Amino acid sequence: MSFTSRPRLFNGVPYPREFSTQIPLSPNVGFPVWKPSIKPKLKPNYQTGRTCYAHAVAFALHNAMKRVVGRSGGYPKFEDILKQIIDDFGTEGAHIDPVLKKYTAIYRLRYKLLAGEEQARAAIAHGREIVASFSFSTKDENQANSRGQWDDFDDFFKRNPRGVLKSRDLGDHKTDKKSAHAVFLFDCEPSGLVFMNSWGEDWADGGYFRVANADVLGVKFFDVFAVQEDLKLEEIKAIIDQRREMGRQICKRWAPFTSKLLWEPGPKSRSNRGMPSSH
Repeated sequence: MSFTSRPRLFNGVPYPREFSTQIPLSPNVGFPVWKPSIKPKLKPNYQTGRTCYAHAVAFALHNAMKRVVGRSGGYPKFEDILKQIIDDFGTEGAHIDPVLKKYTAIYRLRYKLLAGEEQARAAIAHGREIVASFSFSTKDENQANSRGQWDDFDDFFKRNPRGVLKSRDLGDHKTDKKSAHAVFLFDCEPSGLVFMNSWGEDWADGGYFRVANADVLGVKFFDVFAVQEDLKLEEIKAIIDQRREMGRQICKRWAPFTSKLLWEPGPKSRSNRGMPSSH
C-alpha cells in the first residue's frame, strides 16, 4: 500500500514516496523489504527515569537510517542517538512530535502521524519504523484501594507474559489522572500488534508485549522513513549499484534451473503442415 497518489520513477522503476517500499535494504536486513516474519528480534533496553520516549524514537531513527544503503556518514549507534535525545529533552518525559521533528531533520529522515492501525500495518509490511504512544489512567494516591489502568496492564502481563491484551482486561477506573508511555511497534500478527517496551528483558515476553488492536491502547502511530529528496548522490549511486548486484545474484542463483528447462515447440502452422490432397 502506498500513501501517495502518484508513483514516480527511480532508475526506471516506479516507486511511492516512502523509499523503503522499493529501494533495496542493507545486505544484513534482506530483500526487497524487511518482512515482519523475518525481522531480527531487537534487545529491549531498561529505561532510567521517564525516558521511554527517547528509547522508542532512538530505535526508530537508528533502524530507519540503516535502511539507506551506503548512507553518507555511516549509521550512528543507537546508544549515541539515545544519549543525544535525553540530553536535549530530559529524563522527565517528552512529547513524541517535537522529538521526531528535531531528529528526523538532523538525520535526513521524515515522519508523519498515521491515521490508525490499518496504515501502521501497511507501514510495517513495507519495512518501515513506527513509534507508538498511548496513555492509561493511574491510581489516586489519596484514595485507599485505588486502581488505574496501569495496574491492570502490569497485572495482566505478570500473569500472561505472552498473552494478548484486550479491552476487557482494562477496568473502567474512576480516576482523572493519566500517564503517557511510548513504545516501538515491532511486528503485526493476525492476532494483534507486538510492541517492544523499554522495561528490560525480564518484563513480559522478553521485553515485548501484545495487544489485540490499536483501540485497546488508544495508540498514536508515528511513521519514520527516508525519501528521495533527502538522499545524497553517493547514496543514490550505492542503491543503484546494490540493485544491480542483487539482480546479478538472482540470475546466478536461478541459472542452473533455467538452463535445464525444456522448451516444447508450439503447434505447426497450417501452411507448414501441408494441405490435404483433393480428389
